[in-house]
Amino acid sequence: MGRRGPAPQPAAVLRMRGSWRAGPRARRTADAIAGLPQAPDWLPDSLHAEHHRLGGLLLDMRVLTLADGDALAHMVLALHQWREARSMIEAHGAVIDRPSGPSPSPWCSVEQKYYDRWLRLALQFGLTPSSRTSLGAAPAKPDDAATILGLA
Repeated sequence: MGRRGPAPQPAAVLRMRGSWRAGPRARRTADAIAGLPQAPDWLPDSLHAEHHRLGGLLLDMRVLTLADGDALAHMVLALHQWREARSMIEAHGAVIDRPSGPSPSPWCSVEQKYYDRWLRLALQFGLTPSSRTSLGAAPAKPDDAATILGLA
């Protein structure tokens, strides 16, 4: 069985909220060094620009540390895969005509899977309006999921 209750917040987040719990938690946890992590070797070269762009956005929001490199790379990869699936749906349509009748394109479920993967990581980094609210900090500049996904 998993842990009960909401996930514990880092001491830095608790300090931003003005919580008294920031002191005791800071003594129990190690703070990571803020900075833009290098893109890992396994991330395709074509995604390094997106890694830098999204990393810069998270750095401006003061939520990115050097320890978050793999999580950031996985988020960039999921975003790229979502965009590829979306382009396949736009190119071939969301419905396939089969002898048994029309059915949804398999790309629709692939698109949903990659969007869900991206969203799980985006929530951890505070890239949605509700997750930013839980951080207790205002965004540095206007950015929402549509902008990050490249739709706006």
